[in-house]
Amino acid sequence: MSRDPALDAFPRLSSADSKVRLAAAETLLQYFFRLRKDGQEEEVSNVGRRLVRGLACSKSSARKGYYLTFTGFLKTFTDLPYSSICEFAQKELKVSSGGSKGEEGDLLLGKILFAGALLRSGRLQTFSDEEKGQVVEGLVGAMTKRSYLPLIAAPFLECLLEESTNDDFHRLFWPALRPYLVKDWSQQTQSSLFILLHIYKKFKVKKTELKGLLGAELLAKANWPHLAKILLEGQHPVTDLLVSRLPADQQVEFWNGPVQEVLGKASRARHAAALNLLSSLFKTSDEQNFPNLLNSTSVSLLKKSLQDGELRPDAADAMEALLDRVKAVPDDIRAKVLEKLTADDFSFDEVTKCGLLRAVANSLQEEGIKVSIDNIKKVVVDDSKKTKDKCAAVHMIATLASSTAAAVESRETATLFLLEQAFFCGSSPSALNQAAKQNFLRCQKVAQDGVLRAAVAYVDGQLKKKRPPVKMSATTVSAWKKMATQVSKLDAAGGKVEAVLSQLMVHVGLQLLNDPDQALEALEELHECCSRVLGGKQDKHWVEVVVEVLLSLLAHPQAALRATIRKMFSALCPTITQEALTSLVEACSAQDNPLVPKDQAEEDDSEVEEEDDEEGDEAEQEDNEDEDEEEEDDDDDDGEDDDNQEDTQADKIRAAVRSALGTNGEVSDAESVDVDDISEEEGRRLDEALSQAFKGARKGLSKRDSKVQEQMLHFRLRVLDLLETYVRSEQSLGLTLQLVEPLLDLLARCLRDTQMRPLEGRLKHLLGSFGQLRKFADIKGVSESNLAESLNALLERGRTSQAVFLSVAAEAAAVAAFLARASQSVEASGPLTDAFKAAMSEFFCVRDCALPAAFFTPLLKTSWSGNLSLLPLLMEYAFDSSEETKFFRRPVAISFLLELVSNQQLMQANKVTSSKLLGQMAIKASAALTRKEQKERFERQLLTLIQKLIPRLDEKQKKPLTADLEGYIPQVTLAGKETKKLFRRVALQLKVPEEKLKLLTLANGKIENGKASAEEVIPKDKKTKKKEKKQAKKRAKNQEKVAKAAAKKLRLEASSQGLQSVSFGSVNLNKCVE
Repeated sequence: MSRDPALDAFPRLSSADSKVRLAAAETLLQYFFRLRKDGQEEEVSNVGRRLVRGLACSKSSARKGYYLTFTGFLKTFTDLPYSSICEFAQKELKVSSGGSKGEEGDLLLGKILFAGALLRSGRLQTFSDEEKGQVVEGLVGAMTKRSYLPLIAAPFLECLLEESTNDDFHRLFWPALRPYLVKDWSQQTQSSLFILLHIYKKFKVKKTELKGLLGAELLAKANWPHLAKILLEGQHPVTDLLVSRLPADQQVEFWNGPVQEVLGKASRARHAAALNLLSSLFKTSDEQNFPNLLNSTSVSLLKKSLQDGELRPDAADAMEALLDRVKAVPDDIRAKVLEKLTADDFSFDEVTKCGLLRAVANSLQEEGIKVSIDNIKKVVVDDSKKTKDKCAAVHMIATLASSTAAAVESRETATLFLLEQAFFCGSSPSALNQAAKQNFLRCQKVAQDGVLRAAVAYVDGQLKKKRPPVKMSATTVSAWKKMATQVSKLDAAGGKVEAVLSQLMVHVGLQLLNDPDQALEALEELHECCSRVLGGKQDKHWVEVVVEVLLSLLAHPQAALRATIRKMFSALCPTITQEALTSLVEACSAQDNPLVPKDQAEEDDSEVEEEDDEEGDEAEQEDNEDEDEEEEDDDDDDGEDDDNQEDTQADKIRAAVRSALGTNGEVSDAESVDVDDISEEEGRRLDEALSQAFKGARKGLSKRDSKVQEQMLHFRLRVLDLLETYVRSEQSLGLTLQLVEPLLDLLARCLRDTQMRPLEGRLKHLLGSFGQLRKFADIKGVSESNLAESLNALLERGRTSQAVFLSVAAEAAAVAAFLARASQSVEASGPLTDAFKAAMSEFFCVRDCALPAAFFTPLLKTSWSGNLSLLPLLMEYAFDSSEETKFFRRPVAISFLLELVSNQQLMQANKVTSSKLLGQMAIKASAALTRKEQKERFERQLLTLIQKLIPRLDEKQKKPLTADLEGYIPQVTLAGKETKKLFRRVALQLKVPEEKLKLLTLANGKIENGKASAEEVIPKDKKTKKKEKKQAKKRAKNQEKVAKAAAKKLRLEASSQGLQSVSFGSVNLNKCVE
């Protein structure tokens, strides 16, 4: 009898992949069913024994596979008697005396799985009472032999108890379980407790017997110490079960009482069990008492465990359970949780790197934030707390005040408290003052205008009480009072400009507390502006001064100040003048930072230079002084200064290399040094000398230079933010137009200068936003001639520097689209259209034109009416065979026409004109389609264009188009498959008769005697395609046979040459034999 292939599934039962095991089990069960159907009872017994033997495998995945299959085996053969099943276990799972401990443990585990399979398959319910008792005795007997086996047997016992009735339990199962469960507390284990909890839940008897041993009811408070000790022995399902049995109002008491006592002398295993218990308590404890779980021991346990690599996963699970519960409780409970977590210190997030405090703080709502700020303020003023904790508490106050859910009242309370701690508490540690100062600036960033005015009023009140801020000079106090008076006047005036200046005065005035030197200068300039505005002067000189003040403030790295400046500048956009805008552009284009005083820069230089070697410092200082003198002599030509500096640095490196080469350095640039002429010792000397030379060259680039460059880069980025704010505000078309050239110049400079490369992306984004501008509030002084001049200047860039222009082609295209849209707001006179026509003519007729095709695409997508003037020109380049038009540009012209045809907004706005032009386009496209000797790809483009045109044509315009396409049918039969499909769709749109489309073929596309030599292009179903494929294979096979026969015939003819005159019929064979 041959071996069944299904038996090969047995090895796959040991696979680590659960899907593979499941598939193997299904295969084997089908095989078992066939055996029973064929009456092969002996073979069924053999496979049953093999499955039972597999339950005792040492490999975990194998046990899973055999347990799964054996359970299915028992469900399949429900008529298999208990005696036969029991015989499997007795023979295959018998523990021998000579086996090793590992083998004995595997056999005991196999017995547990055997009993579990009987239980899970439902076969246990079909057995007699005696047989059930034997199964349970075997299960309990096996699990008591090893300490780890009760954990595996516990789920099976749980299932057994859930399915048992009270009578069955006492008659059948309790006698087997009693020796294992009826013990005093010193002998109880987690598994026995697990079973006892299930018994107590369902069965009402035998408690008296247990009460005598346990001393009280199982979950009585008197037994809590024993329960806590058992729970912390390790991780076990009993933890979740016991927590679910405890009343919710007693769970916190259980954790804070006996569990804390056991944790006093805990090992790592007990810590893991405690974290598991804490996670369960977080999920089920009483809502009001839930925060009380977070006592000092709990927080310390979480903190230490999150720093332990082995315990971190368990601690993370507990923290996740805590956060889930925090999200589900009211806001006042969340505030209590934050208070508990920070009761001892605020270092939880810093130590554990988990962000728990931040997550809880972010979950707070308005009322919770208010309560938490009040609680944390007590920590800051508590003299018993450490300075480090106070600094962290100050940071938490700013975090809560910066939340989007914080009320204005809470933000004001936090801001004033931080103001007091930062500038009025001279007795506090300097670290706390500095932390309060930094977080006050954080609050200032998100604070509303009312909160900042409250801060100003608070300082005014303290000054009236003769309590000025610490370290505030008399000059600063005088400036503050003057600022407060000016703010009052501006508020009384009540205008929009006055409101903006008032807000700016408040923000700059608060800088008197942080940076008096900077604020004093800015306030003087603002006072002059305010005097002009309040005096009724209509000149806009004050706007330029305000912009200069904003630029001076941007030079300082303060996030709160930057956010304020953006708000102020957005309000100032309607009043911005050309001079103010020019100052912003010049600030971006400046070679050096004009806002940092030279004496400050020299001080910074000296501080950094002290860290370098003395010789290198002196040389570098001399070079810098020389360069400074050169810059003072020639400040007007920044580009030449850059070149001189680069040349100087290059000369230094060249001189150092020549000095290192020694005599070899005398070789001219046109010659080269022969390496063979250099000895090994001289080569080592050269390596050393060159290394020193380049090392010295690197030292020439000081740390101060890189720091200043980084500061200047950030300053330019902030200024670009202001420029982008102005551009997006769509205020003045004239001023926006004047920004194009300087921004393009700056972008070209960024492409050449690697130090300014980070500005490239921001500049491209800013120039790209020009293409999104639609309407402007002011168009005075702008004509179409101005727009045409800007376009011509843009095109001239492509002629003078092609490489740079190609790098910014997308931005140039956005600017061109902006110019086209802007022309719709001014009086049309034609220069802009002529400029675009000239650019398009250059693109199609000049071979080395720098303009890419992408330059025109955004333009053609706009609703600019001048696009209709470009349409006849594009038709000429696409369809007319002019020698001036470059042949390789014709497909680009078709793509441009497709863009115009798809521009529905343009076509709808000019229906009459566009209808005539589209009709002409359709006629020219169909005529071009019927021309011979043109590429098939171009034909597909034409067909696509016609397909787009058809919905926009009337019936009269479609008639000549239909006639041209009918004449194209013989030509398209020679085209490829894609072209034929596209033509068929176009023909169906024009309702070409089906009879005329029969010439379209799929096979080779040939025509014989005016008739198609293949089948029509008719969609075929899958069966037809399959049949044709089979017939094609058959034809190919027959052709191969014919070819072989012909080849054989040729070989025979070649070998028979010269033997044609020989006739074997005339040969006398007898004579040949003689």
